[in-house]
Amino acid sequence: MKNVLFVTSHNRDIRVKKFVNTIASSEEINIDIISIGNTNQYYNKICRIFSNSINSRKLAIIFNYFILLKLIFKNNYNNIIVVNDSLFLAYISVLIFKIKILTIDNHDSMVLKTNNKYVKKLFVKINKIVPQNIVTDINRFEYFSKLGINNSVIIPNVPDIDEYEINSKNIDLFNKFSIQQEKVNVLLAGTIAVSRGIDEALALSEVGNINVYAAGVILNDNDRKRVKNSKIIMLGRLEVNDYYFLLENFIDYLICIYYPLNDNQIYASPNKIYDAISFNSKIIINDDVLISDFVKKNNLGLVFSKSENIKELKFFKQNFKYCKNFRRKYIWSNYNDLIIKTINLNK
Repeated sequence: MKNVLFVTSHNRDIRVKKFVNTIASSEEINIDIISIGNTNQYYNKICRIFSNSINSRKLAIIFNYFILLKLIFKNNYNNIIVVNDSLFLAYISVLIFKIKILTIDNHDSMVLKTNNKYVKKLFVKINKIVPQNIVTDINRFEYFSKLGINNSVIIPNVPDIDEYEINSKNIDLFNKFSIQQEKVNVLLAGTIAVSRGIDEALALSEVGNINVYAAGVILNDNDRKRVKNSKIIMLGRLEVNDYYFLLENFIDYLICIYYPLNDNQIYASPNKIYDAISFNSKIIINDDVLISDFVKKNNLGLVFSKSENIKELKFFKQNFKYCKNFRRKYIWSNYNDLIIKTINLNK
């Protein structure tokens, strides 16, 4: 029996769930997760959950740090996977206590997020020390290589469509919204903030033949008020299956905008692009993001620059399907063997 521990600050991280499903199906294995908030139902009882619901996020992370120390002493883990390296206390502790195998999933990395040269230097050093780094595309792989981080493997944040199933819950949910099929339907999903496309969504909501929907978390009160007083239709927080159902059946364009505030935004590798491929939607993305070249090359949507007025771009109803072989290239099951190899479970 092998033991794996996930350490994450996000109680419903879709990427963690995909990893857990892959690992759980590989062989007899014990999986533990340290997280924040209630995650038991989310992981369908296939692993042990160590979490808390402390209101203060900082206090919750500190509390979980002590849980981590306890688990390290009590269990012989084959691998400890840290999701988002801003949880640096977790893997510093692991290194101190001489756990030999450690993987950092850098899909949201402090190496990229910070503009502070001293903080960046610290995280670069830590990423060089650990045996395994996961990055999400070739742009990030090359970025890490230039910094001397040469222990990376690419596992893109593609959807696990084998998990997706249409059920009556989806249909009941979306029957509540007046989605007009004669209009172009645009979705802003995930983190809802100015740096992620709120201004562009508000502008598009004023265009007569466009409906704009938003699903996710609005980060501040001012943005919440702006959206509430606009023509944008809020869908709240959606389950993954509901989000996929919406893309597959209603959405023509998925907003994928990242202002170039730091390298994490410029080198963004959003799951939304692969979601759009799997469920036949188009992307709206700014050319500041390097992956916009991939969007342009594969005709995945609209790439615009700062000098362009987004309201003047031409939007069309999307009655198309991507090539089946192209869609199958970007699904999670293609990476199952690489995941098992990367986190050393086959040794």
